[in-house]
Amino acid sequence: MRRTLVVTALPTRRRLWEERLRDGAAIVQHCAGPTASCPLVIGGRCPLHDEADTILYDSEVVTPDFLVALLASPPRAPIHFVSSDRGGPRTTHVLTDGVVHPVAAEAVPT
Repeated sequence: MRRTLVVTALPTRRRLWEERLRDGAAIVQHCAGPTASCPLVIGGRCPLHDEADTILYDSEVVTPDFLVALLASPPRAPIHFVSSDRGGPRTTHVLTDGVVHPVAAEAVPT
């Protein structure tokens, strides 16, 4: 079973993404996003990253400074940068903006 890490500060978005991923039989962990004590921000490795097969980052929590810190610690799993597109009051579509591949450790537009 795939392990997916969902990183977003918005509880409603986190629940929606988790529901969709669990429907696909994924084990889902979550994080509210980088803080001053985040291992990646202070130059270390993130244990949640290390346990995940795929990582989804809400693009709203990724600042330019955090992106530098994220890329400084090469990921072991693909990182997808995701945004939500609200097509109506009840519709939210998850769109991949880019991917960081573990081998290349560079952002690849999709």
